[in-house]
Amino acid sequence: MNSSGKFPPWTIIVLLLMWLACVYFFVVDGIAWHSVFHFFMAALGIFAVIALFMRWRVGFWLSSLLYAAATGGNVARIIANETFPVLVVMGTVIGISLVVIHQLPPSLRWFGFEKFRRVRTWFWCLSALTCIVTEYAFRIYLPNAR
Repeated sequence: MNSSGKFPPWTIIVLLLMWLACVYFFVVDGIAWHSVFHFFMAALGIFAVIALFMRWRVGFWLSSLLYAAATGGNVARIIANETFPVLVVMGTVIGISLVVIHQLPPSLRWFGFEKFRRVRTWFWCLSALTCIVTEYAFRIYLPNAR
């Protein structure tokens, strides 16, 4: 239970578990590749876990933006390679699923949102914009990914 004494709904538990898995893999990759960026992403993931559990709205928006960015990056890899690598496609499907889980009523209620339609509209606009910007950035900065 968090500070409000409530146990998170299933949608938040799924997001927390996925973020914990991401943190684990970021730390493993950071150690294996000596990558400071992976440790930074692990720190963001830890912050997302704490913020989601403590019902901070910044955690909701940060988590959704990071999953939208990951989805955009995966779509850019699929477009750049002109193939469908199994792991990248699986990552795209999981990323889209997690973005959708963010906007389900239990998730929105957990963060105290009352007007779901307005929040969902802004959520999808922001997620789509993030996905497109990430995809565009990957296409520019990874032109030789074919």
